Amino acid sequence: MIPDFNSLLLKSVRIENFRAIDQATIPLHRQLTVLVGDNATGKTTILEAIAVALSSLLRNSTPPSRRGSRVSVEDFRTLIDKDLLGEPQRADDLVISLETNGNEITCHYLLDDTYSDQPRVRQRRDGSSERWFHQLIDTDQTAPVLAYYRDDRGQLHGGDSVYRRQSKGRLGAYHLAFDTRVYFDESVNWFEEAENAELRDQRERGSDFVDRRLMSVRYAVEKLVPEVSELRMLGRPPQLSMTLQSEGQAPRLLTAGQLSSGFRTMVALAMDLARRMADLNPHLEDPTQSPGVVLIDEIDLHLHPRWQQLVVKGLLEAFPNVQFIMSTHSPQVLTTLREDSILKLGWVDGKLKLEQLPSTEGAESGRLLSTVMGVSERPPADVSDFVRALEKYASLLRAGKADTQPALKALQEMQTVSPDDPVLATLDLEKRRLAARRI
Repeated sequence: MIPDFNSLLLKSVRIENFRAIDQATIPLHRQLTVLVGDNATGKTTILEAIAVALSSLLRNSTPPSRRGSRVSVEDFRTLIDKDLLGEPQRADDLVISLETNGNEITCHYLLDDTYSDQPRVRQRRDGSSERWFHQLIDTDQTAPVLAYYRDDRGQLHGGDSVYRRQSKGRLGAYHLAFDTRVYFDESVNWFEEAENAELRDQRERGSDFVDRRLMSVRYAVEKLVPEVSELRMLGRPPQLSMTLQSEGQAPRLLTAGQLSSGFRTMVALAMDLARRMADLNPHLEDPTQSPGVVLIDEIDLHLHPRWQQLVVKGLLEAFPNVQFIMSTHSPQVLTTLREDSILKLGWVDGKLKLEQLPSTEGAESGRLLSTVMGVSERPPADVSDFVRALEKYASLLRAGKADTQPALKALQEMQTVSPDDPVLATLDLEKRRLAARRI
């Protein structure tokens, strides 16, 4: 059975010999999957694997250089001799398979000439999924948006505007969809063209005419970044401008280049995804209702902790029919998630281990820092004078030596470094309680 790409839904991804993962099957939630874990546990590897498989659907739709994620020799898992004898070898067989609501999208790669200085990657292809996807794009059916936002997104310049002008229409929606960066000028070029077209239509149809493509982009930006409004082109030469109203400040008119990294990253993501939807499904009254699969690495990138608690909800509301798969290092993000959306990654005996966490929605972020991230709420004693003094004083206090010179010195150091820390009151209360017991 060919997958129904109109409502493409990923149920799981199976990975064999891709980078550090020898074999794993990762279940995916129908709306939101958030990967958490230490560095090098495989979060980005899983996102990259999904991107490789989705990117393969575009093989007959976009030029090779614009397709996005591809497999290289370095992606084949390195096999290391347990006795550390001989040269490390690479696996010669790599598989990435997506289970969808219809069937499977499978990418099977072979590594030829593995013992030579220049091994070659070869793909086994059946082509059925690619042909079906290509046929879908040639019709007027609602098609799924596909995109991968990596951890270096939101840059101001670098988009290939010449190629962009050659890729208008539905195919333009997949241009650089799996590229390393989201360039602001790609979206700005699109926005300027759309706004100019809207002005021409207003002269012909009346000033009340509104281009629903522009309206959907503005809506998505304002939904994801509530502080931003009135997105438009201003000045000579025209620059993307917007009104920014941060808490406690008067409204300010800013250009894209004047935005902070956090604002720019979120505005760029919202604009990029919304304009892809507008190009892909212009027949929809509201293109942001388009289905799709969107991958985001480090959703908390450049964001203030308050924003980290709002970003997932904003994405789900702005793009309600998209299946999001993302990674995070932020306990603030986790405080907004339910248990069926969180997958914690770890390694046991060389195998990738998946753990479904209990619900973290509404939890205190400090507790999650410890219970989920495995990090103490306070920094290590070897990098903090306060924590070093705290540990020393607490140890002496519980040994009944709170009035000794070393304890008093440690207490004095804490009071000097951070006199308002609540732990000082807690320790004083504990000292009184212990003294009362001895009476």
